[in-house]
Amino acid sequence: MDTSITSLTQNPSAVNCEFCLQPKSNDSTLFCHREIKQYPQCRAKNLVPSGRMNKGFLLKYIIEPLSRNATIARIMRSISGLPDSMPARVTFSDQVRKQASPDDDVLSARVAGDQETITNEEYLKILSGILPERESDSHLDKPLSDWRGVNAKNMSDAIIKACQSDQLSEKGKGCITEQGIFEQSLTDRDLIHNKVPVSVKAEYHLNGFTATHGLKGEGGKQTITTRFVEKLGASDEFCLLQTNTQHALGAGASGINPKDGPLANTYLGKNGQPKIPGGSTSGGSVAVSSGLVPLAIGSDGGGSTRIPAAAMGIVGVKSGKAEHRHEPFFDQTGGAYGDNPLSLVQPGYEAINVDVVARACLASSSVRPDESCYDYRKLGVAIDLDTMGIANPAVAEKCQQAIGCWQSRHGQARQVQEVHLMDLEHSPGNAKSLALSHLVLFGSEELQTFDSPALSDDQRAQADPELKLNMNLARTFNDRMKRNASENRDQFKQYLKSLKDRGVDVILMPTIPEVSRDIISGEQQCGMADLRGSLQLSQLTSLANLLDVPAITVPVGHDIKDDMPVGLTLMSTSDRDCNLYQLLLLAKEFQNVTRDHDELRMKKPDIYFGDYLR
Repeated sequence: MDTSITSLTQNPSAVNCEFCLQPKSNDSTLFCHREIKQYPQCRAKNLVPSGRMNKGFLLKYIIEPLSRNATIARIMRSISGLPDSMPARVTFSDQVRKQASPDDDVLSARVAGDQETITNEEYLKILSGILPERESDSHLDKPLSDWRGVNAKNMSDAIIKACQSDQLSEKGKGCITEQGIFEQSLTDRDLIHNKVPVSVKAEYHLNGFTATHGLKGEGGKQTITTRFVEKLGASDEFCLLQTNTQHALGAGASGINPKDGPLANTYLGKNGQPKIPGGSTSGGSVAVSSGLVPLAIGSDGGGSTRIPAAAMGIVGVKSGKAEHRHEPFFDQTGGAYGDNPLSLVQPGYEAINVDVVARACLASSSVRPDESCYDYRKLGVAIDLDTMGIANPAVAEKCQQAIGCWQSRHGQARQVQEVHLMDLEHSPGNAKSLALSHLVLFGSEELQTFDSPALSDDQRAQADPELKLNMNLARTFNDRMKRNASENRDQFKQYLKSLKDRGVDVILMPTIPEVSRDIISGEQQCGMADLRGSLQLSQLTSLANLLDVPAITVPVGHDIKDDMPVGLTLMSTSDRDCNLYQLLLLAKEFQNVTRDHDELRMKKPDIYFGDYLR
């Protein structure tokens, strides 16, 4: 295959691949020319037959009050498809395990050894050397220097000026407000001059501020700052802006939080209607996507940084747990999850591009990049056919197109495999079992936080009806359910190890199976108590949390059906010899592909404040 872009004009009679946009080749190793089998029985809409319980009156005055009774809560849980026996055991066939064993034609896994560290300058030199083929004019490539010296009043004025302009539709002007993005009034903030502002999710502690966790009510002021957040704020480049809102306690994926003012997706899609922003780090993603800040800090227990990032066309990152290291990649000491070794929650970032994330990692992590970064092109890459089959066809097609374009430029000299991460060919129930396993484990962890001294009695009392309902259901998760979920998690990790032994270092998949939907009446006031909706959005992102591995989502354009952003995930199979620094280098290649092809480029959001930021 001719990998040059100019070959398209030199061979006008050639039949071009609809995915990689290059002349079709007989080379069967190119994934973009293969068909994906759809798995309709495993689609997220069939995970939990709960229906939508998001009508404000019913949720607030009938459903949630009834769920306070333990017996009725168990009945509700069972009706929602969550019986005592769930989640069912996951099974991986011997045939797939055999296929996952190394052979002569497969790249063998590299032995993980101690590598010499390299300096920040050396790492950034590697990253800057990965360039797109054409100069980019994307709004996502705005230089960091444009944010230096920006203060809180500048941000507030930008929102006001944008809403007064003719560039926003009437619906666009009303669906995102300063109060919706920021928990604290911007006029009360004084940012450090000549530093780049960073939005900090309100689950992380900042000395002197209340970690609200997205809840109403009076909470106590913190006396310490979460360690990796403090490290970032102490750098020469970034200053902290703790004004970020999110779905309360991360207990949902819509990003709809009744505590604050209107908050919606920055993209309105073909029908021009306000869409859910995704959650739970919704405020940070809106701030980044709308151009107010270039970077946001988030926590990720099931996709909380990656879901809203994919929904709004920016980069989202979740770190790994790094059990083999003495120190974690991001030290959460001093935060709500810092003392829980079994936590599914890991820190992450949302940013305009990969380069900004890399600078933030270098400034906030105690783990340094090593010499293996020079060999990032040797990473074994695989495309997961199961998650492609679960995703909406329009989403899967856009991801396939991005992968095809990457292969045509970067991947032909590499070993690119195909895997079935959940073994759906032989065990179609695995998708549901893994999603419910995450629901049980993460729901139990959220309940532990809800009942902990991290929250005040006033915050618990004023929690919105959706959160109270979810916590009431989580109280009914029994030991058997938790044990089944933990065993499924261990089994899934063992299966991932077999893929690692096959030489797979990075797995490519869609980030969320569907694009953002319209906001439904009543959700802004009472939240969205829709288990099906939350499971649908987090079905694929929760896999990295169950496996404790790092993952990155990069925007790859808009789907053809709704014209909404689509995200592609790069998930590591290990944190040992494919750490976040290597993963970022590979993600930069995919980012470049979106700059080189108009079909993959992100349009400027319908609601964008960056042009008015002075």
